[in-house]
Amino acid sequence: QYIIPFSVPKEEAVDLIRTYIEKGSFVPNEIKNFEVERVRGIYIPFWLYNVEYSDQQFLTGEVRSGKNSHTEYFMRKAKVVFHDFTLDASRQLNDGVSQRLEPYDTRGLTPFHSAYLSGFYADCFDFKAEDMQGFAVFRCKNLFNHEMEKTIKADKIKLVSSYPYSNVTEAKYAMLPAWFMTFRYENVPYTILVNGQTRKVVGAVPYDKAKARSRMILIAALIALIAIPVMYALLQAEDSDIMEFIFIIIGSAFLCWRKGVKKMKELTNSIERTRESAMNSFVKDRQEG
Repeated sequence: QYIIPFSVPKEEAVDLIRTYIEKGSFVPNEIKNFEVERVRGIYIPFWLYNVEYSDQQFLTGEVRSGKNSHTEYFMRKAKVVFHDFTLDASRQLNDGVSQRLEPYDTRGLTPFHSAYLSGFYADCFDFKAEDMQGFAVFRCKNLFNHEMEKTIKADKIKLVSSYPYSNVTEAKYAMLPAWFMTFRYENVPYTILVNGQTRKVVGAVPYDKAKARSRMILIAALIALIAIPVMYALLQAEDSDIMEFIFIIIGSAFLCWRKGVKKMKELTNSIERTRESAMNSFVKDRQEG
């Protein structure tokens, strides 16, 4: 029914990918010089939903008062209408990848015409609109709840009861543009995507583990070289303020470590999505088709 034409030419997509790769930490040199022929423009099938969603919620949260905290109760009631809420209708594309391509500016939708497909591959939907309607409502619910929680100034927020209402009023079929670039590293396929309208780059680049390990060992050694004598000197002191300072340093270091672990987990998950065999097959078939 509708299409958002490519507004990002192939040359610009290639430049965006090169810049994205060069920004990565410890990127292997083999990846930086990828073949431009492996970059392909593909129209991805999407269902666009109009969804009415409302809810009345009762929640609890922990509110701090000085060094103490107490439980408070909250009531929230709201209604929202989602227009042209996008959901990828392709079976082979990981939903996590396609969602990261979003948002598309649906104000750029235009009635479909086959002339827009010239030079590009266009895929067909694998899921019917009614098949994905429940998932559309589920995503709308999560977005709604997230915005609702942002209005509550408390910790450990819990939903006690909820009275949601949803109604899908319309579903439209549209083709949305994306550039796909595939490459292999250590005989494993990877795919990086560029939103063909907004220029957003999605995907994770593998890193040279040996380089990363060497850098981490060097940084750890430097920190230890500086920190050990400082900590020893502080521990010799009996001033309570100094001891409190030490605990703050240790706590901060622990928080940084946790943040680093979280970042690494996110990177690992992103790399896993980027190297999925199903998505690689999806792109390969269309690059050779």
